[in-house]
Amino acid sequence: MLRVKLGLTLIVLSLVSGLSLGYAEGLTFSVEEIVRAVKDEVMAAQGVESADFKIVIERFELHLAVVAVRNSKSDVRFEVAGLEVGAEDGFSKGTIHLVKLKMTPSQDSSVTTGYSNLGLLPAIRQIKTNIRKACNVMPSCHLNSLDLELEFAVEQTDDEGFRFIVIEAGRLEYKRYATHRLMIHMSLAEKVDSIQQSS
Repeated sequence: MLRVKLGLTLIVLSLVSGLSLGYAEGLTFSVEEIVRAVKDEVMAAQGVESADFKIVIERFELHLAVVAVRNSKSDVRFEVAGLEVGAEDGFSKGTIHLVKLKMTPSQDSSVTTGYSNLGLLPAIRQIKTNIRKACNVMPSCHLNSLDLELEFAVEQTDDEGFRFIVIEAGRLEYKRYATHRLMIHMSLAEKVDSIQQSS
């Protein structure tokens, strides 16, 4: 089972609209399910790379737009704001709250949870491949760090599952929906090894 070391700000609820709760009026997904899926996508992106130029993920941050949902017992819970296929609009302004997670991969980060290739994985791998190729040609440069920030939406699939949609240039229609942000901090494997040995 994938384990992570959680930062001090594991979950920070920042009420964008103030202290009042907003209520869901569109499609939502389980916070647990989405977090598990994002973790798996990030860990899968580590991949098998060249031994002499391996870019590894040191830590990552996930900002999820969530909405408050009240059940039949009048209990309030938070769920991830999603995008329904064919929907004309998303959640109204003032109903979106924010959950922030900071994670560091553990030693057994190669173990995944079962979710894979839901949309974030190709984007992360492509950036790592492009940077690795660029650094491997003359003039040579040492890669000190690599930070990747992705904005994405969670979209419902035809089988009532979900997938991650990385926001593309020109796709202004996504501005109507709640989006989420993934920030990944990477470096060369040799730098990570030296840090671990010195600690």
